[in-house]
Amino acid sequence: MDAFEYALAERFPDNSILSHDLLEGCYARAGLVSDVRLYEEYPERYAADIKRRARWIRGDWQLLPWLLPWVPRRGGGFERNPLSWLSRGKLLDNLRRSLVAPAAIALLLMGWAWSPQPLAWTAWVLGLWLLPVLLQTLRNVVALPLDMPWEAPYLGRQGQPAPVAARGGDAGLPAVRSIRKPAGDRTHAVAAAAQPSPPAAMEPVQRGRAQPGQRPQRRVAQHGACAAVRAGRGGGAGGRPPRRVAGRRMPLLLLWLLSPGLMAWLGWPPSRQGAELSGTQRAFLGRLARRTWAFFETWVRAEDHWLPPDNIQEHPSLVVARRTSPTNIGLSLLANLSAYDFGYVQVGAVMERTQRVFGTLEELPRHRGHFCNWYDTQTLQPLPPRYISTVDSGNPAGHLLTLRQGLLALADAPVLAPHTFDGLGRHAGSAGGRAGKAPAGQRCAGRCADRRAGRVPRGACAGTGAAHAYGR
Repeated sequence: MDAFEYALAERFPDNSILSHDLLEGCYARAGLVSDVRLYEEYPERYAADIKRRARWIRGDWQLLPWLLPWVPRRGGGFERNPLSWLSRGKLLDNLRRSLVAPAAIALLLMGWAWSPQPLAWTAWVLGLWLLPVLLQTLRNVVALPLDMPWEAPYLGRQGQPAPVAARGGDAGLPAVRSIRKPAGDRTHAVAAAAQPSPPAAMEPVQRGRAQPGQRPQRRVAQHGACAAVRAGRGGGAGGRPPRRVAGRRMPLLLLWLLSPGLMAWLGWPPSRQGAELSGTQRAFLGRLARRTWAFFETWVRAEDHWLPPDNIQEHPSLVVARRTSPTNIGLSLLANLSAYDFGYVQVGAVMERTQRVFGTLEELPRHRGHFCNWYDTQTLQPLPPRYISTVDSGNPAGHLLTLRQGLLALADAPVLAPHTFDGLGRHAGSAGGRAGKAPAGQRCAGRCADRRAGRVPRGACAGTGAAHAYGR
């Protein structure tokens, strides 16, 4: 960090550089890291993709002064450009990439206006657009993973020429804005902050209306398409083109003209279909929830210091895995809150069970404040080999944050849980379903109290799989 700050001290003017990562790397002479792969989430809508590309292109063109012999400094003034020719080549390559779409549109217009074979010219330019997509699709088909459906490589590859054509004007507008504004102008110099695009489900979209950041790009694309249509109807090689030549151009021009609206239509979020559960389904889920709580009610007990076992084996004989992890403990604490929400327990029971677990947590051995990954629920000693897990340390952190909010809400909760009678109904329904479907002694979700009291011999069924298979 000291070397990085030294290399960049007093180098750049304030509020004038958006794409700073490449320029900082050129100054700091960052090395190549070949064993690190970075992933970025792709925008879910074309409007978000256009705004992101506009931000990238504008940031690239703001670095245009660093291709010159003299570059601006912080606080005003200029200094000799310290960048190597290799670094300047990187900056120049970014500018070249931003001009690919406008150049392709210009090539089409030039071929239609002056080429004696406009159809072959058009096929050649379209091949430049389609060939990378086809090669990537073929590669994905050949190297298709075994767990991926066969149609996956083709998804997201539809309609590629239309967006590329529409980007011809979208790419030019940010570049013009960056060149028009001087490097020291602070007004909207870094207006497009580098923020991730929200998911389509979270960003409201009004059908038939462009988003605020998309309107300038859509106007440019539409005006450019209209100009291209006029050019296609205008002069060609040796004067006015024949009707057959103009007829060959018009389908592609109309596709370009309609591409902004097509992309906006494809970007509309799908209509949400609400799930309406039947009474039978709700009753089934209610019984399943009650039986699931029966696991925590039965097996989070004093013999295990109020810690949940990792799992219960029912068949062929009862086996209790008397070990637990921080993730299991955190989920058991949240199960208490869920039981209150379902009406299975009251506030006093939630507080009592929570206090017991926290009392045990105070006794567990730790390593520099971190819980070990596995503990014996009888001796409270870490199981060998002792180690700290990133996952099982992060999970309970999120569980405790959620638990805190739930306990704070219980301070103002009524004496009787709002869904107490619903919980009693589910309990009665669960007991009635067991009595009518299985002989006595084969389903233990309703016999948890008997087992606690010692009236059920060991080796009997430990409960339904849904209730007692405590998954990790």
